[in-house]
Amino acid sequence: GAVETINKRVSGKAWKIQKTPTVRAQKSKSLRRTWEQRSEERGKQQTVKALERQLKEEKQAEKDV
Repeated sequence: GAVETINKRVSGKAWKIQKTPTVRAQKSKSLRRTWEQRSEERGKQQTVKALERQLKEEKQAEKDV
């Protein structure tokens, strides 16, 4: 196909093609995750973080005693 060029470059290189921003929505269906999947993962991460915090607090309490 025809290539769009950027004209009037300082370097004189008029042959460079026009760049377009990456479109994130072009991921294939297998790579996309649904909102439910993402929220479920977030919930699991939150429970793991809460457990880690609890264990750290217990360990710190044992050190303080």
